[in-house]
Amino acid sequence: MPPGEDLWGLLRIITLNALRSEELFHRAARRDVRLCQHSHPVAQRATEDAALTEFIIEDALESLPLPQRQLVQWRIEGHEVADIASLSGRSKRTVERLLQDARHRLDELLQAK
Repeated sequence: MPPGEDLWGLLRIITLNALRSEELFHRAARRDVRLCQHSHPVAQRATEDAALTEFIIEDALESLPLPQRQLVQWRIEGHEVADIASLSGRSKRTVERLLQDARHRLDELLQAK
């Protein structure tokens, strides 16, 4: 074995263990980027953009008539169009049309902002 080979092997093992430790830390509990927003301007901007988008969506939903707002809320909750038609007592085509109208209104608001 050449001189210093033991030292390089030991340093390689220490480095690999440090990298594995860092990887485990960053993957632990699926770390949320919002927890680090104070130190990363991109994460802070993304959080601000998400808050603004949520506000615009809430504003758009409030501008809809109550029955249509309920349809959109069911869709956001993950209900299929057929289920929404059954829940609301409307035809599937009517539900599709009302949801499409809501999407257009939301798109207009997002484009304006």
